[in-house]
Amino acid sequence: IQIETNHLNSNKEIMRAFSDLVENAEVKQKFFDFILEEHTSTGEELSLILEEDIWKRRGTLLENIHRREPVLKELHKIQLATLKKWRALPDSEKSSDDLLTTLLSVTTSLSGGLKNTG
Repeated sequence: IQIETNHLNSNKEIMRAFSDLVENAEVKQKFFDFILEEHTSTGEELSLILEEDIWKRRGTLLENIHRREPVLKELHKIQLATLKKWRALPDSEKSSDDLLTTLLSVTTSLSGGLKNTG
């Protein structure tokens, strides 16, 4: 059930946004393609194993995911923007910067919004 929940919570649009942080285009594409292939494969395998229609088994979860999605997308946008700024700081400033606190707070918020700490 946890694997399926994590899979259902995943969002390819957000995955793409995070992959865009990778500067090397070849590396980015190689890993992003691999991640998407694994995502698709996982969905297919879950369908084979669990057999019953997902809306019958997990309808409430799917409704909750759909309801939370707009807010989570906004939190991810904040996370991405903050991460870009934080990465641009000199290493000597990263551990004491307010951006780090913001990143940790947004990550905690996302974890709560996803109902998952992992």
